[in-house]
Amino acid sequence: MLLFFVGCASIFGTDIAPEIQMTVPNSGYADIEIAMSAVITDNHDLSSELILHWSSDVDGDFAFSAVDTEGYISFLGLLSAGTHNISLSAEDLDGNITTVADELIIGPDNVAPSCNFTPSQEFWNENTPITLEAEASDPNIPSEELIVEWFSEDYGSLGMGDIDEAGNITFTVDNLSWNEHNITLLVMDEVGATCESSAIVRVGHVPNIEYCTAVLNWSEEWKTFEQEVVTLTNEIREQGTTCDGEAFPAVPPLTMQRNLRCSSRVHSKDMVDRDYFDHTNPSGESPGDRISFAEYPWNTYGENIAYGYSSPQEVVDGWHQSPGHCRNMMSGLFDEIGVGIYESGGFIYWTQNFGSR
Repeated sequence: MLLFFVGCASIFGTDIAPEIQMTVPNSGYADIEIAMSAVITDNHDLSSELILHWSSDVDGDFAFSAVDTEGYISFLGLLSAGTHNISLSAEDLDGNITTVADELIIGPDNVAPSCNFTPSQEFWNENTPITLEAEASDPNIPSEELIVEWFSEDYGSLGMGDIDEAGNITFTVDNLSWNEHNITLLVMDEVGATCESSAIVRVGHVPNIEYCTAVLNWSEEWKTFEQEVVTLTNEIREQGTTCDGEAFPAVPPLTMQRNLRCSSRVHSKDMVDRDYFDHTNPSGESPGDRISFAEYPWNTYGENIAYGYSSPQEVVDGWHQSPGHCRNMMSGLFDEIGVGIYESGGFIYWTQNFGSR
């Protein structure tokens, strides 16, 4: 009988050391669990038969998951602040060992970003794009890596905002209706920590309230005239002037305020509609009553009225030359103004309401 002998070390071929693919993040925080994973395979032995050792030179051995049929293991847990050398070794049944290592930097507890949204205007014109501006910063990551989203109480998410390396945020929205909108800025860092900042964004020249209903829709020419009165009044305030021989130093400019604009428009229109010219209307309502009806929470107020002047320059010059009107325009007690005009039969009625809150 002829015998043939064939020698073979293994039906699987030459035994080699296990293969390891380890996934470790670059960095993390001491108060946030770190997720790591690895896949270990061997050409001779089952992954479950391998002897595994996974550890940090700072925190010691990890309690990781059991090896699944594909050789996958994972770790999820807290690590101490510091620079970790993460080491994973696998030994097969023949004593072949593979070790891989990676560096992981763990910082102190994460600090959430900070953010601030303050509207840059008291109100925006209707049917025009509105650019919202804000600032955000984070002590752990560059500002441009933050995630920014804008929300409206009425509309939900408005979209994502752009943020630059200095932390400046801009966002343009063009679908806000004529109303007061509660807008919230949400800023999120890379691990989900957030900050929020909310403010009221007012769209429209006057509030969308019942008292102002009759003066919501105004001609573009009247709106322009109203704004020019504010500009001309501020030019006098910024230069300082003399009212009937009394010197008034320069004072800060006034800001057009929509509730005061409503009360001014209402009074100008009412003087035309009911054919009178007075600070007190035929119903006995004073400027303070009208300003309150327009929901302006005044601490102090003043009012100038006029009619017959055909342009903003003419009416401001007229008030400037009148002692009482001039003193109102120069008063440092006021920081906001509303101007309302109404035209009938070629005559324009003008009202200035001044106030502070």
